Amino acid sequence: MDTTEVTATHVASVILKTFLQPLAIGMLLRWATPALAEWIGEPMLKIAGIVMGLCAIAALASSFHVVFEVGFPSLIAFGAFTLAAIIAGHLFGGPDPSDRTSLAIACSSRHIGLALLVAANTPGQHALELVVAYLLASAVVSIPYVLWIRKRPASA
Repeated sequence: MDTTEVTATHVASVILKTFLQPLAIGMLLRWATPALAEWIGEPMLKIAGIVMGLCAIAALASSFHVVFEVGFPSLIAFGAFTLAAIIAGHLFGGPDPSDRTSLAIACSSRHIGLALLVAANTPGQHALELVVAYLLASAVVSIPYVLWIRKRPASA
């Protein structure tokens, strides 16, 4: 694998244009017109979730053949990192089961979209390979957790 140098300025520029700028616009919209922001907020979140899911699937499909070049120890490390995040979120999520589940999933998936965004805007394919490998390992760990939570009784 050859290495591609990514400068902090490049990453900061991508984050500014694609993450912080839309966030600031949303905050300004909520401040200026709270009723409009409330009305469009939920549909926008659903659309964003669908788009991010499609991007993750596209990245996985296009780079699946090179995911295993990352190496088995890295895949295990990505899975262990995800498992640790799920456990921490679940344990520290408080007494409400839905809060525990939400925090566990949020912890395990934190910044995957941002990592995909930076990787997609980085020359070369190796950054994207790492993100896709992480997505795959994370899914292998997260999906059983979600299935386990769904099968548990509501009172548990």
